Amino acid sequence: MNVLSTINTFPKLFLLTAMVATCTGCGGSSGPEKVAVSGVVSVDGKPVTQGTIAFVSLEGGRTTATQIKDGVYGIPRGDGPFPGPQKVTIQAFEKTGKTITVTKSLPGPPDEPPAIPPGGLIIEETKQTLPDQFNTSSDLSVILDSGNNVDVDFNLKVGTNGPAVDGQ
Repeated sequence: MNVLSTINTFPKLFLLTAMVATCTGCGGSSGPEKVAVSGVVSVDGKPVTQGTIAFVSLEGGRTTATQIKDGVYGIPRGDGPFPGPQKVTIQAFEKTGKTITVTKSLPGPPDEPPAIPPGGLIIEETKQTLPDQFNTSSDLSVILDSGNNVDVDFNLKVGTNGPAVDGQ
């Protein structure tokens, strides 16, 4: 091989290596895409003032939760669950009118001061108001499609006939 053919081959080899390195990872993610989900949660026709909603994948994988505020919840696609069947758990909280003094701080980064100030942190006490059927023993479920899942609403009934869900 002469020097001239080696010089002409080097740029081609470099270009080929660069193309292979650039395309590593081409073709998308290795797993399913997450989906966005949003809706309204009400109890006996009234919006849940404060609470949480969680989507637990029935096909294995992640559990995704968010807050319910004034009856509305939303999880953007980047933070959302995977598409498919989900178990849903819902908690609703209401203030009791009492306060609690929190004196024990959870461990945090060693270079930051404790989150609880000296003398404690006074917070409003809340209680969970929904029956276990909607949270710890939930039988709620939904199938989430790829993309955006809007109007995934839950109208929970806790009246005299026992817990139920309207529209599910």
